[in-house]
Amino acid sequence: MSVLPKDGFLSTILDEWSAETKKSAQKWFSLINELNIAAVAVLPSLELQRSAQKEIVAAALYARALQTFEASVLLTGRGMLADSETLARSVAETAFFLGGLAVINNFLVRMAGANNSHFFKLGYASVELLKRENKSLNPDAAELKQFLDEAKLQGYRENNINLNQLAKEVGMEALYDTVYRQLSGNAAHPSVASSERHIMRGIGGNVENLIFKPQRNGVEKALSVALFAFLSALEAIGVIFKRADIQTTVELYNIRHQALSNELSSRAGQ
Repeated sequence: MSVLPKDGFLSTILDEWSAETKKSAQKWFSLINELNIAAVAVLPSLELQRSAQKEIVAAALYARALQTFEASVLLTGRGMLADSETLARSVAETAFFLGGLAVINNFLVRMAGANNSHFFKLGYASVELLKRENKSLNPDAAELKQFLDEAKLQGYRENNINLNQLAKEVGMEALYDTVYRQLSGNAAHPSVASSERHIMRGIGGNVENLIFKPQRNGVEKALSVALFAFLSALEAIGVIFKRADIQTTVELYNIRHQALSNELSSRAGQ
């Protein structure tokens, strides 16, 4: 497809492109489809008790990771690789938190403190916004500030969670460096690197055209980073719920993922 139709990536014409792409990367999409079926089946099998706060939060984060993983795969199938990799990065972030719940004592307390810190920052920023927008809103700003000040006096724990440090604590440095950090500049944020996805260069690096169409080159890589991130999240769930069957599943799909990655590298080297 040289150019997109008038309704861009929302066009149903892309369905044919998507079908052809999935056929050309059949092994990768088949692996993901099989994993997804197994991953969805995990959700209703998680045994939750009302008093088990860590497990409840972990199950909710797992649902988030799974849904985001599926969204990443859907976008990859449409050739929207920067967007799919941005979502893969989000899966990695969720995996770090699941890793924290799996191996760090009282990590749920740290999560609560980070949530409180975000709440107060957002609240005080809203106070300043109300003051700037309209002087007639000053009474509302004063009321909100009083509420926040009183809440602070109650001694709510506040802290920030550094993802790089967290990844080291839970043994996910490789996931941080190869997925989260790399995709920060290459996909998630507006940068020189991410803008190159939309620039066609010719001889001497001269700009020839802008690119706004589905991208076939890099589909396998986008699926690979999503797989790596999600399998990390699934592995953490296996530890949290003490599920040996989940650990076995993760090991199996890690082996299959590695085999496909090796095959892809071999083709690229030819």
